[in-house]
Amino acid sequence: GYFAYATDYATGTIFGHCGANSDSKNIEWSLDENGVFTLSGTGAMRNYGTSSAPWDKLQAGNATIRATSLIIEEGVTTLGDYMLEFGYEITSISLPSTLETIGVGALRSYSSFAAMEPLVIPAGVTSIGNYAIYYNEYLTIIFEGDCPALGSNAFYASSISIQYRCGTKNWNQNAKYGAN
Repeated sequence: GYFAYATDYATGTIFGHCGANSDSKNIEWSLDENGVFTLSGTGAMRNYGTSSAPWDKLQAGNATIRATSLIIEEGVTTLGDYMLEFGYEITSISLPSTLETIGVGALRSYSSFAAMEPLVIPAGVTSIGNYAIYYNEYLTIIFEGDCPALGSNAFYASSISIQYRCGTKNWNQNAKYGAN
């Protein structure tokens, strides 16, 4: 398929749009020469199918720039389905306080999250989709708020640690497996 993106040759940054609005310009993505993958803008990002996000094609095979960190800036409210999948070497993910929804398979990378720092889920997140956080090594997820609505196997890892603050609500043993 055809995916529109551009390169700023002065900085080495590759960028494009991925918003859910009809013109998709409410959210912009960029991947810089240091491997920092950023989503910025306001509102929801578009949903993708398996391996169909434009940046997936840039990470395949002998890519010259590998995404090593993911920064979702304040203003983004939804991570779309299958937004980050396979072939990444992500070691840190920063999520904004404005985030409300993490889509199906949104942060799904099998063995590619090398030495991943703990993933902090902001208090405003109310929904996490099926297989949203899928990683096959050890992973720590820290929730800042109440347990969100969880899809089937919302989190999956060989070894997973779920942490949440005292006084938050709706946590039970099944939350570890993504079904509350």
